[in-house]
Amino acid sequence: MAFIQMFAILNSACIVLSMSLDRFIAIVFPLKYTVSAKERRAHLLLMFGGAISLLLSTVPHLAGRHSRSFYPGTWCFVDFKSDALIDRGISLAYASAGFIVLCLVAVLNFSVIVTLVRQRCLTGNERKQQKSLSKKNKQMIAFLFAIVVLFAVCFIPLLINVFACPLRILKGMESFEVLGLRLAYVNSVLNPWLYILLRKETVMFLQRFPCMRNCCQAKDQENTTESVSL
Repeated sequence: MAFIQMFAILNSACIVLSMSLDRFIAIVFPLKYTVSAKERRAHLLLMFGGAISLLLSTVPHLAGRHSRSFYPGTWCFVDFKSDALIDRGISLAYASAGFIVLCLVAVLNFSVIVTLVRQRCLTGNERKQQKSLSKKNKQMIAFLFAIVVLFAVCFIPLLINVFACPLRILKGMESFEVLGLRLAYVNSVLNPWLYILLRKETVMFLQRFPCMRNCCQAKDQENTTESVSL
């Protein structure tokens, strides 16, 4: 049970990191990004993330350590409340890997956002092309910002528990431990749906409805007015 939970949470974070890295290369280094190598690169990233998650999840069992049932007795995880040095070391390693993944996801996505903002600030020769580019950039920026915020809010509480308890910074916060686990699972469920609902094809489908189309047209008129005034 503990292995499944540890692997599922960390592997989902590694999948988000793989997608963020692929998007970073495609937008920041477009000349080095080749569609032919995309599938192979994606497979390598997923295999590497899965291997790291598998290794960190099986370390407690390989070391002969037992998992611990946490409040309210419905979930098991690495024993980050243990006084044994090996349990504390395993917990710190798992939390450190999670923090590294979180920081990399934030840095990669914010780098892409900065690149898109710079592209939006560049003046083009054709106003129609500039308008289309601005609209796509706004959608991508909103999408990336939502990914980073959701990932951080849902992943940080669990990492705080696994990292702070071995250092004896947190004690007796069972409700916060349950909250961290639940948010981590919410992140695993919501992240794929966020990619599905905010992708370009879904947005174009929603724009077929009258209310969404009128809203988009109103925003386009505002953008046109701003560009003309500038």
